[in-house]
Amino acid sequence: GHYARHVRRVRKACHERQQALIDALQQYLPQFKVQVDDSGIHLICHLPEGLTEQEIIERCQTYQLGLQPLSRYRQLPSSEQALLLGFAAHSKEQLIEGVKRLKQVVESL
Repeated sequence: GHYARHVRRVRKACHERQQALIDALQQYLPQFKVQVDDSGIHLICHLPEGLTEQEIIERCQTYQLGLQPLSRYRQLPSSEQALLLGFAAHSKEQLIEGVKRLKQVVESL
């Protein structure tokens, strides 16, 4: 029973962090289209027209944000611009602060 309790606790924590990230993105970056999944430890954010993965990733380094371009994980090239955001290793507060910094990145472009 110990492992089952652990799994339930981890799933609950990941769900709460995922929801905090989604809420922060909707509040601070509503122009990003968030792809929500019931499982996993990452979210995909589709970028609005005019923004590219590369320019955001490069600028994020200045703001100490470790985002990944979705293109890095594609087998075939695509013109779609999206970011992969991890949430499992961060507190809700860290996620909200990270989204605020990401907003600053977007506004500086």
